[in-house]
Amino acid sequence: MKNTLEQHNLQPQTVSQQVDENNNKIEKIKPKLEQFKKKLNIFNEEDKKKIEEALNLMLEIHINQEDRSDGTHYIEHPLEIADDVIGEFNIRDRDLIITALLHDSVEDQSLILSHKYLAKYFPKDQWDELLGDNIDIEKKYSTELREISLLLIHENFGTKVKNTVNSLSNPDFTALVEDLRLKGNEKTKYDLYKEHVNSAIIDPDVCVVKYADFTRNALAIDNLDEGERKNHLRKKYGPVIKDVFLPLFKKMNETHPLYSKKGEIIKKLEEYYEKYYQ
Repeated sequence: MKNTLEQHNLQPQTVSQQVDENNNKIEKIKPKLEQFKKKLNIFNEEDKKKIEEALNLMLEIHINQEDRSDGTHYIEHPLEIADDVIGEFNIRDRDLIITALLHDSVEDQSLILSHKYLAKYFPKDQWDELLGDNIDIEKKYSTELREISLLLIHENFGTKVKNTVNSLSNPDFTALVEDLRLKGNEKTKYDLYKEHVNSAIIDPDVCVVKYADFTRNALAIDNLDEGERKNHLRKKYGPVIKDVFLPLFKKMNETHPLYSKKGEIIKKLEEYYEKYYQ
């Protein structure tokens, strides 16, 4: 679930409780944070500092986000993706590590990012009145908020991170389905998701983070009991494994950043598809 600024503008009587809750979340993932920070020692000081800046921003904007469906705090997810990109995929590109940390930032936290950006350039009464705390603002100005969020990311982390995060951000599939229906084109959210992934991963940089994110979601299906949630994931991720990722990896050439993992990835995807998605 997306987070709104209302969850950050807390009533006075709840501030201390929220601070305690957030501190508990950080404490709970402290071993993972320390493990991740140790891995950053392979980078030079400038790159390490920039990655840590992205890490701090991720924790700030996602700290109050609703827990994931598996019960884990949301801040664990971007951290795990970034850790996988470094550890499992042996990526040493600073910008891709930053992108992994921020891959959900624009999609889920555009309102908070927009406030942070506007606060740097405009008096608070000017931008606060416009954006306010209205939960509907995210729907009404979703495109504008995304653009402002990307300005912040571009300013702090550069063009490559901005473009890659933008490509990783899912569009509003519900709105797209309705728009297409009105035009006489019937498609499901599953169809649009598959099309989005297929288009996005043409870019090898996007592919690295998208696949890391995808595996954390799609390959965790074995932890779920049979039911509506598991059926939903089968419909969402099964066609993407079969029609998008497997064909991509099978024809992948040696210039791709994931090429060294090609055989291992294909085997893993085929095993999971056969076991859980047919």
